Amino acid sequence: MRAYYSKEKSIEIFKLIQEEVGLSWRDIAAFARVSTRSLRYWRNGQSSIPLSFIKKIEVRFRLILPQPDKLMTLSKVKATSAKAGGIGRMKKYGNLGTVEGRALGGKISSAKMGLVSGSSFARIKIVRPHKNRELAEMVGIILGDGGITSRQVTVTLHKTDDRLFSEYVKSQMEKLFQTQISLRERRNSNVVTVIASRTDLVYYLGDLGLIKGNKVKHQVKVPEWILENDEYCAWCLRGLFDTDGCTYVDRHVIGGKLYLNIGINFTNRSLPLLSFFFDTLKKFGYGPTRSTPFSILLRKEKDVVRYFSQIGTSNEKHRKKFEAYLLVKPRKSTEEVITAPIRNRMVG
Repeated sequence: MRAYYSKEKSIEIFKLIQEEVGLSWRDIAAFARVSTRSLRYWRNGQSSIPLSFIKKIEVRFRLILPQPDKLMTLSKVKATSAKAGGIGRMKKYGNLGTVEGRALGGKISSAKMGLVSGSSFARIKIVRPHKNRELAEMVGIILGDGGITSRQVTVTLHKTDDRLFSEYVKSQMEKLFQTQISLRERRNSNVVTVIASRTDLVYYLGDLGLIKGNKVKHQVKVPEWILENDEYCAWCLRGLFDTDGCTYVDRHVIGGKLYLNIGINFTNRSLPLLSFFFDTLKKFGYGPTRSTPFSILLRKEKDVVRYFSQIGTSNEKHRKKFEAYLLVKPRKSTEEVITAPIRNRMVG
């Protein structure tokens, strides 16, 4: 059952609730088990209020609230809302059961899809770069921490640990596709998101072999054009590790002496991506191992050193951990593997 109040009465009721209860709006929303947005709609009279909430407040805090102007069952509310929505749609688009109405709907859909020149909804074109190593790296990044919807391409990263990397991803996207890219931090979250709101980019990535939707559900895989080129494989591998990988140092005390050993771990829930990561490392002469069905490790120091020297990283957090390890544990073997300065090799 839903309770209806006038806007003025709704404001008065919630003012009374807050004064008598002494809780913040967020706490009241938590008590009601609804979002703060729903509570705001109730307070402003924009939405009817569940009668159960009114009763719960009255019983829990011993309040007597004003009687509703009107009560309506949930099924009646849905029927009324559906009718109002249907009438509104008819006014906007015309009778959908007629030839004219269907034609108007088609024109509006075409405009929104960017198929009509001059439309305010016209799709903004991006630059479609030729296949290259930077594009292969971006594909790895999107397959790792990216997401593709009908209108957006996003890459979601840690706000603190991946701060510099998020700026790198933004810069590379702007360089590759010559379009506006934004960075957005989520409130009350440790997440920063790189956002490209371009339908044309979604279509282009689809042409490259990247599909929309849930990556785990679809068990996404690396496109064929990357698999056919070793250089592209290396850069795609780099993009995958920079997003879904971690660099760690094992510490063991044996006979009172501390021993350190560096390793890298790649974790993902897409089995084709895991296979690509494992097989590519093997093809390049590394010795990867599987610790679980969803993670791949490089545990030999010489493999890790060679990885950072030859494959490299664009993510500052991985570079810093690796360089810190070299400072505390220099080895002759590492010097033999590294044939150029670490910093230069990894940004190159």
